[in-house]
Amino acid sequence: MASRLGLTYDTPLRNGWQFQARGEVGLVWGETNAINQVDRFTDSFGNASEPLRKLEISFSHPERGTFFLGQGAMASDGVTGAAVKDVAGGFYFRRTDGTLTNFRIKDRFRALGSNC
Repeated sequence: MASRLGLTYDTPLRNGWQFQARGEVGLVWGETNAINQVDRFTDSFGNASEPLRKLEISFSHPERGTFFLGQGAMASDGVTGAAVKDVAGGFYFRRTDGTLTNFRIKDRFRALGSNC
């Protein structure tokens, strides 16, 4: 399960300008894609693989527009939904005779409705 922790700071400046700063990090709480039939109890708590999700500042003015600096969200952020590999990615495929294969669900499936 992943969560986000973020802070926003907003303050007016002179001559109609507005300053805003935003930061966001990803946190992971016991990833299901790290649990499988062989290693049931893994230490998968801590930061996400890409903990820094957003760190940006902006200056805006009603007549001059908004200027951003830093790392912000991409236009496609969050559009694919839950990925199969995040839900059950750690589990190994099983053969018809009951033995486990050497590849896991997260090795074969990516995001729902996506090839990436």
